[in-house]
Amino acid sequence: MQAQPPSKKAVDSLVNLLSLSEKGEKVDVFIKLSYLFSGEDRGLEYGIKALKLAKKLENKKGIAKAQNCIGNYHLRHENYAASIKAQQAALAAWQELENEKAIADTYWFMGNAYTDKSEFTSALKSYVEARKYFERTASDVQHANTLRKIGVIYSKLSEYEKAHEYYQKALKLYKAKQDNQGLSSTLNNIGVVYSNQNEQTKAWDYYKKSRLIAMKTNDQFMISITTGNMGEVLSAQKKYREALPYYQKELKILRALNIKNRQIEPLEYMAQAYAILGKIDSAIYFGTKAYNLGTQIKEKFRMIEASKILSDIYSEKGSPDSALMYYRVYTQYKDSLFNRTRALELAEVEQKYYAEKYANDLQDQQKRRNFIITLGALFVVSVFAIFQWVFFSRQQKQKKQASENIELLSQIGKEITSSLNLEEISDKTYQHLNQLMDASIFGIGINIPEAEIVEFKLALKDGKKMKPYKRSLHYKDQFAVWCLKNKKTVFINDLEKDYSQYIDRFDTQLESTLSKFEDGTSIPEQPQSSIYLPLLADGQALGVVCVQSLKKNAYTDYHLNILENLAVYTAIALKNARAYEEKRQKNKQIEKHVKKFRQANKLIQEHYRELNRQKEHLEKTNIKLKQSQDSKARLTAMIAHDLKNPLNVIFAYSSESEAMKAENPQVRKQIQDIHRSARRIKSYTNDMLEVQKYASSNLTLSKAQHRFHKIAQEAIHYMKPFVEEKSIKVQNNIAGRLQGKFDAVYLERVFENLLTNAIKYTPIGGAITLSSEEKGDIVCIKVADTGQGIDPKDFENIFEAFNQVGNARDFANTGSTGLGLTFCKIALEAHGSQIKVASTLGKGTVFYFNLPKVEVTETLATPKDNKPEPLPATDAEVTGEISPEEKVVILSFIQSIADVPFYKRKKLEELVDQFQCDPAQTGVQQWKLKVQEALRKRNKIRYQELIDEIKPEA
Repeated sequence: MQAQPPSKKAVDSLVNLLSLSEKGEKVDVFIKLSYLFSGEDRGLEYGIKALKLAKKLENKKGIAKAQNCIGNYHLRHENYAASIKAQQAALAAWQELENEKAIADTYWFMGNAYTDKSEFTSALKSYVEARKYFERTASDVQHANTLRKIGVIYSKLSEYEKAHEYYQKALKLYKAKQDNQGLSSTLNNIGVVYSNQNEQTKAWDYYKKSRLIAMKTNDQFMISITTGNMGEVLSAQKKYREALPYYQKELKILRALNIKNRQIEPLEYMAQAYAILGKIDSAIYFGTKAYNLGTQIKEKFRMIEASKILSDIYSEKGSPDSALMYYRVYTQYKDSLFNRTRALELAEVEQKYYAEKYANDLQDQQKRRNFIITLGALFVVSVFAIFQWVFFSRQQKQKKQASENIELLSQIGKEITSSLNLEEISDKTYQHLNQLMDASIFGIGINIPEAEIVEFKLALKDGKKMKPYKRSLHYKDQFAVWCLKNKKTVFINDLEKDYSQYIDRFDTQLESTLSKFEDGTSIPEQPQSSIYLPLLADGQALGVVCVQSLKKNAYTDYHLNILENLAVYTAIALKNARAYEEKRQKNKQIEKHVKKFRQANKLIQEHYRELNRQKEHLEKTNIKLKQSQDSKARLTAMIAHDLKNPLNVIFAYSSESEAMKAENPQVRKQIQDIHRSARRIKSYTNDMLEVQKYASSNLTLSKAQHRFHKIAQEAIHYMKPFVEEKSIKVQNNIAGRLQGKFDAVYLERVFENLLTNAIKYTPIGGAITLSSEEKGDIVCIKVADTGQGIDPKDFENIFEAFNQVGNARDFANTGSTGLGLTFCKIALEAHGSQIKVASTLGKGTVFYFNLPKVEVTETLATPKDNKPEPLPATDAEVTGEISPEEKVVILSFIQSIADVPFYKRKKLEELVDQFQCDPAQTGVQQWKLKVQEALRKRNKIRYQELIDEIKPEA
């Protein structure tokens, strides 16, 4: 079923916990996030993070849970091998913790992966283990789910009575727990059993009941499955046109749910329906899609069906080559899935089952015979008792022998697979085989595909070695060749009668020629009973093993079963021996290369020593460079600090009031230029001091709620003289309603530096635009100019200290420190943001950064968007005169605050508020109010003018 997307509230809550939790708690948070996003790649990422942290903390419970998450993610994405691997790791951890509920759940997940992978034996084993634990923990619903899954496996293996038995048990538990989802699934499964038994009316009724429950609970997955199954009933009733819409609806829902392995079945049934309706091209189209999808996700069970359907369709179309190709695929997968796998893996279980059953039968027979004996004559009782004792002893011996054979097979398997030598493998196999069956003649043939032969290096008759011989794979009238080519068993109990089942002609002369002892003597008699078995590993025929007897009817299914088990072990041993030989050859090649590597290593060591010498030299040079940089920084700070005092004198004697005293207009303009240039120099020195300070310690912010538009406008006011000097048009388009929580002093300084940079690179008559863009809870502020632009290759360097890019023309008759953008970077990073740049040469540059916006918490007069605020009042608007005595009082106060820079506005506001003066001194009172207003409005120009108008009189 498709997982519901997690709520944003739940996700935000968990993400927030990550920043607040201890490391141990973070493991659980990652696991919860992994479960929430189990259908997405984020689910895997959180699972891996949880696993890494849990391993680091040695948190076994966290490791187990994380592996469960990873396994479930891979199962949802149909990566079954990875899912099984993760669940096995989780299982080991849960078993160590002895958590029975978690052990049961993990076995359940493994069973699901094995089932979807069509490995039914492994799936069954996993579900049986899960069932044991669910019964112990009284987990009725999970117990019912397990019973239903076991029923599904038996249904797939066509053992319908067992399937029906398990479904009924599951149904009983679901009804008791009123579990609608389980009821719907189980009713559908029972319908499948009836459909497979060709009881379509019963199947339709169960599908209909299942679909009604699924529709009530809006279970889209079960709606799709039951809809498709109802289509199958219609197809079974030869109503193919009516069935097609059912398959189409099923396929549509499964695609929406993105469940690939389930999409194969409706594609197969659509292919069959179109084929019967005579629409061969449509049949091939849907059949091929089913086959390709099965190949993609390695779904063997469905590939069997798809390949059989395509074989039939191509046969009907008259394309024998294509029909044969798909039929070979069909037989290959069918044999590997149902015959070999099941027979080999369950052989031991079946033998134990039948041995126990036979023992029980013997006990029943014994009881009946004892009853008869009591009714007979005494002498009959005595005679029959003796006969019974003999018979029972024989049966007990057979039972014991069967048990011993099972143990012996296990021991033989260990011995055979432990060897890496072909002759030793053959010898051990023969020795043990003779203990279990008549193996007068025994041989192992090795398949050599590149030479197209099967080579019998070791063959024995009654323990005596025969002469090695080879058989061409092109000569088909040979049992060994037929066995290899078809990857199937040859079973003969009467040579004359049975050979024609496998080959067209038995060449007696060829057999006599090849069957000789090492000394050259011939074998006088022809074997009458033979078993040839292919040695298969990973779908490849590695060779063939054969046993022969001179007697007719020497072998039974029991002997075949024994030989099949031995063949499995032998195939494994051959595969290991072949891999060992390949590895040995590779090791020889590696040894040859090692000598060359050692010689090369000597040269590398010499180069390494030379590199170390160069490294030491570079480290010394780096230390000198660092010392030089430190000296440069100290020198810069010292120069900037020493410039402050002479700059204060220049400010005092070039103030606006001093300039107005000059009668000559040219002199007045020169004084104003001096004042403006001094202001720029002071700004540069402040940049130098502040960047140096921020580089050595973190920036301390005083955040409060402010409007972005207003802070930007104040920066524009400050830069007004320089804007007017170049006739640049500055437009503040930042939305007036937008507010944020930030340090207004630093943000205003950022705007000033960005405007300074823009004015510098913008030609006369150009334009600068400040704008804003809302992105959810974020405001993006942009400062754009129409200047010469910046080359993209210089983007990384422009924020470095003392770095300037391009041919900047002098701004306000001064140069630049190259620290303005560096300060912007430092200030914005302290706010958790980053400044970025975009530029096109010849068209202009845009600097932009993001800050969080906040909701308005107080009623403020909001200026209209895109309208600049009025400039602060000028001296012409100030009324009242300040007496010389009052100037002395103010000057004394100014000297006390001389070392406090304007960006520490809060500190200045506190000092001005504490400034006590005589109420009768109205000039002082009025000056104080003007200073307080300038500080409140962050008007640095006005504040400096009020300070400067006092200093000349000092």
